[in-house]
Amino acid sequence: MKIQDILKVANNEYATIAEDAVCGDVNKWVDSGSYTFNAIVSGSIFKGLPCNKILGLVGVESTGKTFFALAAVKHFLESDPDAVAVYFETEGALTIDQLEGRQIDTKRFAVMPVTTVQEFKNQAIRVVQEKIDKKDTAPVMFILDSLGNLSTTKEMEDSVAGSDTKDMTRAQVLKAAFRVLSLKLSVAKIPMIFTNHVYDKIGQGPYAGKEQGGGCLVTGTQVVMGDMTLRNIEDVMVGEYVLTLNGSKEVLSCWDETNLDDPEPECYRLTFDDGSIVECSDNHRFMVDGNWVEAKDVKVGDYFDVFRG
Repeated sequence: MKIQDILKVANNEYATIAEDAVCGDVNKWVDSGSYTFNAIVSGSIFKGLPCNKILGLVGVESTGKTFFALAAVKHFLESDPDAVAVYFETEGALTIDQLEGRQIDTKRFAVMPVTTVQEFKNQAIRVVQEKIDKKDTAPVMFILDSLGNLSTTKEMEDSVAGSDTKDMTRAQVLKAAFRVLSLKLSVAKIPMIFTNHVYDKIGQGPYAGKEQGGGCLVTGTQVVMGDMTLRNIEDVMVGEYVLTLNGSKEVLSCWDETNLDDPEPECYRLTFDDGSIVECSDNHRFMVDGNWVEAKDVKVGDYFDVFRG
């Protein structure tokens, strides 16, 4: 069977022979406005952001995520008089003065306020599909600022109904949105930048470091304090001591409803032989037979190391 026959029978409008082109190929770059940033992302100070990929600017608060995103937008618009930028705004923080101060052409800069993952996905897909259908070659860039501030339709409905129930489906909704968008953006040659926050992980040793917004243990999970009493995770305060496998350790930072940032990781429910249940993020780690294992990798029959004393 000839390769041309395979493409014809598959009826895939995006299919090509690899020798001709692959949709993931990068044939154009977007200058970020910083030689250092360009080199980090592309390996060359003269390249920058790939024209058909999704790039996340993730960091702690007030570290210039939006600053770098807008710098890339400025250079993108200057690279082609027909180029346009679509800015998905979730925080209500963007101002015309901010854009004009960065010398961004506001006539080619569309602002789309969105509150939910579904709104963002649907609006983005419509724009991408229109560009593909019309075979429009004018450069387009997407910016999502910020990913962590997007809610979900369910969360909005629960809020209107007066329910404080946490939407545990949010991670799946976000993953689905990016699954749908990734290939479409690549085919349409649309670069996308999203920003998101990170926070300090609670604890020391294996729990130290940074992670994107979310959390490890769900509200209501009881932890053992340094004095052997039990406390709900949401009631633990900075400066108090919790019991760990390495003894009593001071809590250095905490999450609460005002500083939790999404996307939430997928959550797992682990049931132990004594009937106890732990609900936690997929990357929450447990000591299993002397090794740290993430919740998503725990298997039925594993033996957990526990506090002794």
